[in-house]
Amino acid sequence: MAGILLNNGQTHFLAVLFKSTAVQDYYLGLMTATSNPTIAQQIGSGITEVTGTGYARITLTRDTDWTASGTAIVTSAQKTFTVGAGGWTSVNGYFVATASTGNNAIFAEAFAGAQQGSKVAGDTVKITVVFDLKDASE
Repeated sequence: MAGILLNNGQTHFLAVLFKSTAVQDYYLGLMTATSNPTIAQQIGSGITEVTGTGYARITLTRDTDWTASGTAIVTSAQKTFTVGAGGWTSVNGYFVATASTGNNAIFAEAFAGAQQGSKVAGDTVKITVVFDLKDASE
């Protein structure tokens, strides 16, 4: 399944490309939504972030965590979340945000159905983010 570039992400990328907005690290978080959000949704407004013992967003370090392949695809290093002793709410997808907390998601993707669901203490969730900017004509 392909993810979705949210309105906030479109605005962010345009500001980085055409304004003086500095490029920064990004943060990987987990969401409970079982399908991709609409482009207008955001954390707290259509996207619910996972909660539970030991949960926190993971840094995606600018430059070192990303690999470009071809002209339109960028892939992150794989990141691993480990569920804490108290367990977490259902983990059904992920998002990329511009900060370690807050309503600042720029991209989101729901997992395939078989990957969705409850996680118990000690479970791991491994994610590799893939941005593919090709359009239908490529």
